[in-house]
Amino acid sequence: MPQNIRSGNINSSFFDGYYKDIWRQFFPEKTTQAEVDFIIADAKLVPGNSVIDIMCGYGRHSLEIGRRGIKVTAVDNLCDYINEIKEIADAEKLPVETLCEDVLEMQIDPQFDAAICMGNSLQFFNEEETSKLLSNISKHLKSRGKFFINTWSIAEIAIKNFNERS
Repeated sequence: MPQNIRSGNINSSFFDGYYKDIWRQFFPEKTTQAEVDFIIADAKLVPGNSVIDIMCGYGRHSLEIGRRGIKVTAVDNLCDYINEIKEIADAEKLPVETLCEDVLEMQIDPQFDAAICMGNSLQFFNEEETSKLLSNISKHLKSRGKFFINTWSIAEIAIKNFNERS
């Protein structure tokens, strides 16, 4: 299976290699737990509900949500991430299904209680791609389902204009 599904978008390479290792070290476990606490409380999720985690990366949210008895479909275009999540989920017997696929082209049938996109990935899509992705996700959310989007893009925006002193 190829390392990257999608070669035309920066998501296919930006989060690979060193960035993948740096990103993993950046977030302490308590941050992930707090974010998952918020998602579960705000979406009123209970064991047996379902969540789709798009551009899930190494699965910090997917795995934590799965540990709480909530079904998760973890989707990412980097197969290394998906393989790692699958290995951990299988070892821990978590209700986590993995899908190595381009989120713009993914074919999903189920309806989800919530959807999450918790990282910088969404900002790399252009307006048309973002609209397509959001439309696809909205079609797969149950009535009253919620979509949580979080981005840590301040550094990516500020660094290109950073002056040590001004």
